[in-house]
Amino acid sequence: MNKKEVWVICDLERQDGRHYLQLVCKAHMLAKSLNAVVSAICLGRHNEVAFESLKTAGAARIIHCECEDLGNAVVAADIVGQLIESRPPFLVIMPATWLGKNIAACLSARFNVGLTADCVNIEVDEHNEVVFSRTALNDSVIARIKCQNSQFLMCTVKPDSFDVVPNSAENGILLERFSHRPDKSAVSIMEIIEKRALSRPVQLNLHAAKLVFSVGRGIGKGKTLDLLHKVAQKFRAEVVGTRAAVESGLIEKSRQVGQSGINISPNIYVSFGVSGASQHVVGMRNSRMIVAVNSDDSAPIFNYADYAFVGDAFEVLKGLDDLIENV
Repeated sequence: MNKKEVWVICDLERQDGRHYLQLVCKAHMLAKSLNAVVSAICLGRHNEVAFESLKTAGAARIIHCECEDLGNAVVAADIVGQLIESRPPFLVIMPATWLGKNIAACLSARFNVGLTADCVNIEVDEHNEVVFSRTALNDSVIARIKCQNSQFLMCTVKPDSFDVVPNSAENGILLERFSHRPDKSAVSIMEIIEKRALSRPVQLNLHAAKLVFSVGRGIGKGKTLDLLHKVAQKFRAEVVGTRAAVESGLIEKSRQVGQSGINISPNIYVSFGVSGASQHVVGMRNSRMIVAVNSDDSAPIFNYADYAFVGDAFEVLKGLDDLIENV
């Protein structure tokens, strides 16, 4: 009897490789509990380096779907849809990127299946059922979701929700090719209502940051915040913040970490004036080392910190500034 398949959709052309490797590693862990096999569904051109990385992450099968037009999400979704019709999976995991979200929406409508978007975790419970976790109620809680009465399960996952851990497939890797190319003429524009030239926002690559300084509302505006940016520049650290810091005007929305922002996993995460609410912690919990600075010795952030400093953030930053000046 064939095993169930857990699929991870991988965009080999534009998707950050670390993101889909994170998903394959998580899929490998889930597959062990589900007695399933992990298949990486690769869209784009043939890429041996990517295939080998996926094997190391835990993929037992690579299904390469050559697609010349990944800029058209409907065409990409049709290719995946045809593959699903030929060999239905048990679970499909997609990155929460522009392409991943569009493919997921198309497949959800096409197959009438449920979709849990922007997940921060996927687990198998004591009943051997898959549970998706995502934020709800204006990001104030984490909802645990089960999908019922569906021919397969499907979700998208935010970047850096999981770690990359080497998990080489036990029995080697099987490379398959899915050569079906859908008729592009079946996908047409019915009417152009309006065209707009949109300015591109500044692209931040916070996921690649090795050292991060995090701003909490407790740091306040003024000299402490100014000094933090000065020291961060000297240490070549990226500056991020909590939702409270964003609402207080201390940092831009694009740099918000947490349930309603981005997930990061730097080598070193240093927080200043961050209380440690669960909504923020879920976005930085995969940091290799967590250093917390807070004047409140009962701040929840200290429960997650590898190193804790109870004191004034300005004094700590001043010490760091003096340190690097003397190096």
